Amino acid sequence: MTTLDEKVLRAGDKIRTDFGNVVGYEDALLSGADILHESQQFRGVMSFWFRMSQPQQRVALERLVAQHIGTDAARVKVSHTKMWRQGAFNLAIPMLVFDSKAAAEAARDPTLQAGMNGDIPASVSDSVRRVMLRLPMAAKCGEAVNPGSILEKMRCETATYVWMQQHCPDVRIPHLYGFGLPTGKHFAHANHVFFIRRFFLSIRRLVASWMGRPVPSRYLSVSVRKDDCPIDTGYMVIEHFGSSFGQELPLKVRKAKVVAGSAVECLPEPIQILSEPTKMNNLFRGVSRIILSLARVPQPRIGAFRFNDDGTISLDNRPVTADMFVLENAGAPRTMDVDATYDSVDEYIDELQTFHEQRFLAAPNAANSEDDAVYQMGSMSFLRAVAHHFIKGGSKDNNSGSSISTTSRRRKGPFVLSMSDNNQSNIMVDDDWNVTGIYDLEWIFSAPVDQPREPPWLTWSLVDSIVDTEHGGYEAYAATRAAFMAVFAEEERLADTKELNAALGGMTLSAVMEESWAAKTFFFYASLLSINGMTQVVRSQLWPMFFGSADARGLLDPYMTLTQLWAPKAVDVITKKMDDNTKHLASVASLFGR
Repeated sequence: MTTLDEKVLRAGDKIRTDFGNVVGYEDALLSGADILHESQQFRGVMSFWFRMSQPQQRVALERLVAQHIGTDAARVKVSHTKMWRQGAFNLAIPMLVFDSKAAAEAARDPTLQAGMNGDIPASVSDSVRRVMLRLPMAAKCGEAVNPGSILEKMRCETATYVWMQQHCPDVRIPHLYGFGLPTGKHFAHANHVFFIRRFFLSIRRLVASWMGRPVPSRYLSVSVRKDDCPIDTGYMVIEHFGSSFGQELPLKVRKAKVVAGSAVECLPEPIQILSEPTKMNNLFRGVSRIILSLARVPQPRIGAFRFNDDGTISLDNRPVTADMFVLENAGAPRTMDVDATYDSVDEYIDELQTFHEQRFLAAPNAANSEDDAVYQMGSMSFLRAVAHHFIKGGSKDNNSGSSISTTSRRRKGPFVLSMSDNNQSNIMVDDDWNVTGIYDLEWIFSAPVDQPREPPWLTWSLVDSIVDTEHGGYEAYAATRAAFMAVFAEEERLADTKELNAALGGMTLSAVMEESWAAKTFFFYASLLSINGMTQVVRSQLWPMFFGSADARGLLDPYMTLTQLWAPKAVDVITKKMDDNTKHLASVASLFGR
């Protein structure tokens, strides 16, 4: 088969969307997702997957990986497609590296290949090691919407590897053998180039350090033949965590399983972490150490690290998060310049609010009714109105006289590195839930110190459940969070955080986190950093602070008043969003041939 079968893209009269999910016409009409975009995205992903699976492409990928790990291409084999994994942004292809050409040739046996659906067969397990080839997918990275998105993503991720290699030696991350950027430049770790180049790099690093200049990383520019690199959207060759590292957190703790090649299916009633106190403490200790390791070196501003063509890294990229990247891919305007960094929390928060406002205007199905539009626009106006209470210190609480937030002294920093992609599947754990490593270092950036750092997956719930005070979601998360913070404080006392504590004026990070939780600054940030949870967070956690009732959705009058502040002619905006939604539904009907 030389072309992508159209049957792959549909399931009878239903449409396949992201990760191969099947959606019928009625469900598509009711869905809050942009089914048109997700259908196009799935088509792009499948086209890329299909192209990479072609024999000539596979052979070229083997040569590319062999060059970066320093071995004969005849010893490297692409794994069976059953082992390939699609992530939110990348296609991950395990590559099998055999100890001999004969063993590699034996792996061509179709029977053997068919068995490679997760574990290497016992017959070759002792002679095989694996590395991972990660390929950014243009359809998932917004390249068509914002050209250069993949380049930004890769520069930031590779820079994070460099920074963590130097500053977080206690955190086990995959070895990055090398990578290629969409610009056509390729880089390899110094361990995998000739000695003379390593020698001159050592001299460069020493001189740069003496002169106070940016010190080059251990990645050197290399040449790769065009025939050996069949991809023009970039790649990374990294160490693959095998079975000795245990399993991904959901597979071990939630007793989940991988289905359909990429999706993760969990038990209907997942194991609650609090029910396993010993293993829970092991897990919380490992996660706490990662958070502390990232945060212990204060940063001068809000932003992300960027890998430069001269091998150095610099804190010169915008603080893009995973959720922001997803929304931009779906058509949200890019309101932050790629090279924008922020010296104050105020400016950063203003940019986040502007992003959500522009995202609302651009999304064709942002609101499904006039009431829904009022609810969302009122929530955004509300957040603008109350922002100063959380960022600048605010007014006094009427009951206690204490300030709602005491972050005013930290408006200009310190800023510390934070993981914006809290994907539980990026954490490897053993049978006792000890953290053995983390991977996928995308979306780590320098953030305000009181921005949420606690894992959102503590109760395996989405943000709308975490904030829910009516059905027990908030109470469950708060209880598990309290257990996490107790372990975090213990680990903090053992960690070297002197530099961070000094920047905080003698406070500890755990004290800042507890303060942020008590003042609900935690939820203020959560509302702005969530992909679709803003209104739920406002309704359940922030609105009652000022209006005394969590039943905000049933009180449209205050929301209508606030909506008038969203724009001089807010009614026209609502009318425009209703027109957009009508056109969107018509396009969905056309997609299904209705």
